[in-house]
Amino acid sequence: MVMQDVNHQLFTNSVESEVLISMEKVGKLLKDLAESGKTVLVSTHDPELIDKCCDYVLCIDRGKIIADE
Repeated sequence: MVMQDVNHQLFTNSVESEVLISMEKVGKLLKDLAESGKTVLVSTHDPELIDKCCDYVLCIDRGKIIADE
């Protein structure tokens, strides 16, 4: 899910989105949004997507922050 035309973006991926859109396209979309000055928040379990697209990572497990990079 991506919210458009706001200063902040929220992206979550699910099985359905992975079927409909390749992760390469998702990664490009995230980078384009960030480069246009948008804040992008990604919630994912995909470490490859995180590695390719994220500048900052916060890992949460059972409601507790376990990594803050």
